Amino acid sequence: RGDFESALKGARRGLHVVRINEGLHDASQMPIVKKMIEWHLLSGDREAADDAWHYRNFLARRNWPAGSAAAIVEQVAYADWVLKRWLDNTAVMRKRVFYLYRELDEQRLAVLLARDSEVDSVLQLTYAQLGFLYAVSQAEFGPELDFANNYGRSYVNDPLQEQLSTEERQLKLLQDIGYQRGQALLQESLDWLAQRPELTTEARIQLLLQLGDWHIWNDRHRRSEDHYRQAWELSDAEENSVMPPVELP
Repeated sequence: RGDFESALKGARRGLHVVRINEGLHDASQMPIVKKMIEWHLLSGDREAADDAWHYRNFLARRNWPAGSAAAIVEQVAYADWVLKRWLDNTAVMRKRVFYLYRELDEQRLAVLLARDSEVDSVLQLTYAQLGFLYAVSQAEFGPELDFANNYGRSYVNDPLQEQLSTEERQLKLLQDIGYQRGQALLQESLDWLAQRPELTTEARIQLLLQLGDWHIWNDRHRRSEDHYRQAWELSDAEENSVMPPVELP
């Protein structure tokens, strides 16, 4: 009926019952929390939705081991939410965005090094980082500075650089090297797949297409052709269908 206030009251009562019956942080709360996020967004209360996302992220960390498929699905979903929040207000969210990006990067490296990692986990973490890199590439950080050369040097008595926090400087550096960093992420995933010939060819095709798209996103159109051609040839050789292009985040 569109009465989200009453719906949320019912959801909170439901959470109370579940906590009593199943435990304070049991995973059975997750469907209720997801509904609460949906209802907060439908009612236009993004701050309350953000609070519910914090709790959802907390529940996921408590119930699933880091690096498991379920934990990575939740980690990527939370990262997507934070990125959307950042696009609402880039100045306020910079510290949170930086630490979440770093967490995604650490998790991706751990998954690449693990022997029993699933290909979907590798792809999800890689694509989540690409979304952050693309968004950072479009962000404004104030005065244009040569961060790639100055990063790591003393900021004492430099009023322009002192305007930015440590996290903002890190993000600005990511902005400067974002295109190269995105290429490296995709190439690392391709190298990981090359060491596991038993894995699906479709994943290799998807990564090659994403690499071509990454060049397109960054206005390197000519460089995309080689990767699109490789994806096409691999698809033709394996009798796979080439997947559609990946849309911009």
